[in-house]
Amino acid sequence: IKPRDLKAVLERMAELVASETQLEKDTGLTAAAAQKSKDDQVPFIEESLRYIHTHFEEKLNLEDVAKRVYINTQYFSRVFKRATGVTFTEYLNSLRVQAACNLLATTNYPAYRIANECGFSDPSYFSRVFLRYTEMTPQKYRRLHRDGTETEALEENQ
Repeated sequence: IKPRDLKAVLERMAELVASETQLEKDTGLTAAAAQKSKDDQVPFIEESLRYIHTHFEEKLNLEDVAKRVYINTQYFSRVFKRATGVTFTEYLNSLRVQAACNLLATTNYPAYRIANECGFSDPSYFSRVFLRYTEMTPQKYRRLHRDGTETEALEENQ
């Protein structure tokens, strides 16, 4: 073996070890940065959820909530879905439908008024969303709840 060939091989090996060490450091820093980023996301998600729960009956959209927590709309949308498991619209509609179920069970308000009080501007859209989430119309929900057969109906649907 020629001394210069041996020296070249040893230098290449030293460079590989150095680059692998640097890669491990970078990966470690990246993982730590990602964890810190996740930790930083929690407060603005929690704040946005509090805001949504307080104002769901108002005209509310993704842009308004993102602005409220000082986050870019697209970024907020991605982080919100990752944190909650559902899109902003699905979360908001689910919350509104829950409130509507409560009003249907406890009041005699017509469906259009319940839709308006739960944040739906269009009663027809409210009926479609309510049907999608509960697999029954608002009128059927009210009728079943008043008859005391709500649990039987829900068991039949499952």
